[in-house]
Amino acid sequence: MKNPEMVSKPNQERRLEKETGQSPITSRRRRALLKQTDGIPFEQMPYQCFQEARKVLQEDRKEKLEAIQQQRERIARLKESRVEPQDEGRKQHRLDSMRQKLERLKILADINDPVVKRRFEDGLGDMNKPIYRHLAHKKWLAYKRPLLMQRITQMNVMPDVLPHVEPSISTELSFAKRRVQHGDIVDSRVSEIAPKMTIQPYDRGERLYTIAVVDPDVPNVEKDGFDYRCHFLAANIAVSPTSTNVRFSTLDAESQTIIPWLPPYSQKGLKYSRLAIFILEQPLLDPLAPATSAQRSQSIDVAAIKAADRYTQRDGFILRSLVNSQNLKPAGVDLFRTQYDEGTAGVMQRAGIEGWDVEFKRKRIEPLPYKRLKGESTHPSLLAAPRPTPTAKRTQKHDSEITARYIQLVDPSTNRLYEDHATQQPLPPRTLRGVLATLDFKTHRLIQVSPDEPRNRDFIPVCKIVEKKDEYRREKLRKEAQKESKALQAKTNSVKTLELNWAIDGNDLSHRLDRVKVFLEEGRKVEIVVASKKKGRKATAAECEGLLGRVREVVDGVKGAREVKGFDGKMGGFGVMVLQGKGTLGGKEEGVSKQAGEGAVLVAKS
Repeated sequence: MKNPEMVSKPNQERRLEKETGQSPITSRRRRALLKQTDGIPFEQMPYQCFQEARKVLQEDRKEKLEAIQQQRERIARLKESRVEPQDEGRKQHRLDSMRQKLERLKILADINDPVVKRRFEDGLGDMNKPIYRHLAHKKWLAYKRPLLMQRITQMNVMPDVLPHVEPSISTELSFAKRRVQHGDIVDSRVSEIAPKMTIQPYDRGERLYTIAVVDPDVPNVEKDGFDYRCHFLAANIAVSPTSTNVRFSTLDAESQTIIPWLPPYSQKGLKYSRLAIFILEQPLLDPLAPATSAQRSQSIDVAAIKAADRYTQRDGFILRSLVNSQNLKPAGVDLFRTQYDEGTAGVMQRAGIEGWDVEFKRKRIEPLPYKRLKGESTHPSLLAAPRPTPTAKRTQKHDSEITARYIQLVDPSTNRLYEDHATQQPLPPRTLRGVLATLDFKTHRLIQVSPDEPRNRDFIPVCKIVEKKDEYRREKLRKEAQKESKALQAKTNSVKTLELNWAIDGNDLSHRLDRVKVFLEEGRKVEIVVASKKKGRKATAAECEGLLGRVREVVDGVKGAREVKGFDGKMGGFGVMVLQGKGTLGGKEEGVSKQAGEGAVLVAKS
């Protein structure tokens, strides 16, 4: 027996799923009843109690249908009636209330119909009808919505991304053929391809939505916190109760997609990253239209957003700003997670994402002295480092840190000692107390330029008065130069690995060699691994020589690039060659450092 409506035993159900791949329909009791009635339709069951109950329900439905007809007539009469201009608002409000009552009557007319309930349980309900939308919404509110709210609350999607969300539409996320539950951890190789989402609204009519995928767990080492990154952003997505499937990869690049799909990833050492998916309802064309009518939504000018370049940057993406500027309303939310796995590095490399070889490590927090174990405080590696004094971070003394009684001042603009205009000789030393008394410590600072001479009691240090604003600017330039130098050095020392097949197609080889050329122009080191596929075509000796020749032509075409390690391996088998790109540092840091420097102090001898 292979009829999914007739099997009534567990072994028959297992055999049906194994042989046909179908699941039994409705409950086992109903299937057993249908099997015993010899094909009699469900609504013609020969049981007296069942038929009597159906008569009562049919009479009730007849009363509801009469009430529906009366309500429609009342609405028609009210629409045709003429009222004063000042009463037009009251008329529209009354019409809206009457339409809502009409929708409730439509639901009540079919809410107890066993045929309607059976079609809904079998998944055959027409979502264009109010009764099926009502039953689906009620089912979603009973279990799936509380579960969704629990997940996004426990994982702090609210308020990390948006302060408040009240979902009114249900969502289902799937990658390829895998359905993802709310909050599931998805393998990085599975989420590399853009997903498909089923969005089920429960109001009539077609609406336009904006979908945003945001990662709020992007580490920021400098501020010891986290930033936001947008992995996908698209607008003007039409969804209705009967048109619910949205494929991220098939949306129009000109009128819908603002930021294309970026594979989610979490770097090594991090716990996991949350990927929050928000479905934002776009504003209506007529906000005063009745809630029961098929309302139309406003479309977003995607070209203007791209031209403004405000919401096209992935890093630092703030969803709150987009919601406020476009007057969007959060209507749905979903969530999945990603963590570092064996495929993350490959996914990041294929997507051109830097940092695939970076590992985050947590700093150890030293225990307080009274919480240390016995003997732990004597271990040098566990002792807390002493708090540095202000003078330990710099080599020059400031203001009251200067110990000399007399000082010699220099002009900060010329870095020469102040001179007497008449004699052209340096001015005599001044007392430190007198100079500090005339100094405004909010805007200026006294700095000792010459080093101390502890054995010289008559030592008079050379000092100068500088503006704190200028000193801050120089320090900022110095830090920026140091940061840029480290970034360039890390980029130069990074190694890119590229795999090639001896029998690779010509177009694929050209594409990969173009990437090798880009890496070499950036000054990176490139490791090329050449091997043959186990079940693929074996390349000839001429093809192998031609492949290596193509690689060397790319190296010769990049100025400053060289072959660090020649081909090492078996021709036609496994082999490795290492290339090095051109240098990119070239004294850039030195030029910035000279701008940030303070300059030498020229002291004229008296």
